[in-house]
Amino acid sequence: MLDEEEFIGSFSMYYSDEKRKEAIHLYQEGMSSSDVAKSIGCSTVTLRNWLKSSGIPMRSRGSIYHKRKDEMVEMFRNGENVNKIADRIGCCSATVIHYLRDSGLMKQAIKNIGSFFSKEDKNKVVSMYVDEHKSLRECADFIGCSSQSVHLWLKKRGIETRKRGRYNFYTEEEVSNSVELYRSGHSMAEISNLTGCCKATIKIWLNKHNVSVRKHRITKFTPFIPIAHLMFEKNRPYLEIQKRIGCSYQTVVNWKKKWVKNEASPIRI
Repeated sequence: MLDEEEFIGSFSMYYSDEKRKEAIHLYQEGMSSSDVAKSIGCSTVTLRNWLKSSGIPMRSRGSIYHKRKDEMVEMFRNGENVNKIADRIGCCSATVIHYLRDSGLMKQAIKNIGSFFSKEDKNKVVSMYVDEHKSLRECADFIGCSSQSVHLWLKKRGIETRKRGRYNFYTEEEVSNSVELYRSGHSMAEISNLTGCCKATIKIWLNKHNVSVRKHRITKFTPFIPIAHLMFEKNRPYLEIQKRIGCSYQTVVNWKKKWVKNEASPIRI
């Protein structure tokens, strides 16, 4: 039975003493545990074990930025934008707002956030959403803001946001063509590759046009199902059937279940 120290040490057996000492030194210099882990190539759990075995307490989360709290407040009072302060400190804007709130500057900080983006930036994002049919998340990622900010800019311009998902991006003609392709025997995967939508969207289109979804699909092993049935009748083992047909073991198991339940009827197209 391993004691606590041996248990902790077992996680570090793949790292040299130099690596461990380097990681501990970087952490004590002020680097965050996640940054140290990336630099060394270990996990944060491993680093935590090294610190624990060396008797070094872990810092509370955010304590690195707490030391620069007064600097953030001073920069804000000198007219710096919240987002620019975050970039200079190396944290997120929410962290800056947290420390500004503690200093009684919460209302000013919230009003200050929106001024980081110019009118041209906002108009570009609105154009992407309306004309290019980009999602809120894609527009936000493009400019580097939150999707909530994009939603607010659209609302101020009287533009209603679309429902979540890409269902409304396709014309009725595209939907009808996809349904006809499915009726002609194409699989949902093939239609998905042609249209660029997901199979769930195609299923919605089929339900809308009262087209039942096929329960079975034709594969390259479908012609071998009768051979599998004959081997089932002779009580041949699954592995032998698998090697004979060249399919996966799970495929043989699924065929056997349907055969036992008398559901091995011809595949519906």
